[in-house]
Amino acid sequence: MSAMRATVVGLAWLATAGCGAPGAAQSQREPFRTEPPALLGAPRASLTGTVFVARAPVLDQATKQPAGYQVLPDAGGQVAAWPVACREPCAERSDAPVIGGRYRLLDLPLGTPLVVAATAPGATPRRIVTTLRADAILDFKADPERATGAYLVDAPEAVAVEPVPEQDLVSAGVSRFRVRFSEPIDPASLAADALTLTSPDLPGLRLAGDTAFFGRAATVSADAPDAAVLALAGPLPALARAGGLRLHLSVGKGRIREA
Repeated sequence: MSAMRATVVGLAWLATAGCGAPGAAQSQREPFRTEPPALLGAPRASLTGTVFVARAPVLDQATKQPAGYQVLPDAGGQVAAWPVACREPCAERSDAPVIGGRYRLLDLPLGTPLVVAATAPGATPRRIVTTLRADAILDFKADPERATGAYLVDAPEAVAVEPVPEQDLVSAGVSRFRVRFSEPIDPASLAADALTLTSPDLPGLRLAGDTAFFGRAATVSADAPDAAVLALAGPLPALARAGGLRLHLSVGKGRIREA
């Protein structure tokens, strides 16, 4: 109604100005103007949730929860989110502290695949990829259907293996596998079976510390504050005849302690 009234007044003034002295009328009044509508920004949403932490990534069969499972204490925990396609340094990254075990991220884009990462000092970080359709809740918690979930773990976890054991390495004479952990480890926790080499192609193959295989001894030892090595006393030429042999290196979960 106000817009219609403004238009009528403008027309009446134009009619009056046409009958009088146009120069004087125009000097006293500003021309009638309309403003374009404000541009609307892209839809945004918020993400909230709870972050949990445990001592080890192993679920108890009775409780379906890992040992020491609890809400993350207020000790520098943080949750961040950024678009999957964003490269560092990412200007679209959003960060929020974890307070009372909870976080809240605001002004996140809708319909865009996001990486949501939870971190805390001394704990292995976790990442979840999600796409928001509206304001949502995303918890970093244990999953009773799996051995591990998205909760943080306050214990060393294997983050890299050199060389990658799934490759065809036997014929290359590889005799040393190095495992790097997420944090410094206690060398005393490196038991003989802390690292074990097996093969789906040879069900009987099981190499760990103090194991003799084709006359070759295997040892497990610390290689750095955050690394351990499974080493053989030489290559395994007897296995090279198997050509294309696949190898798996397993790490004893819950046995390797932090320093």
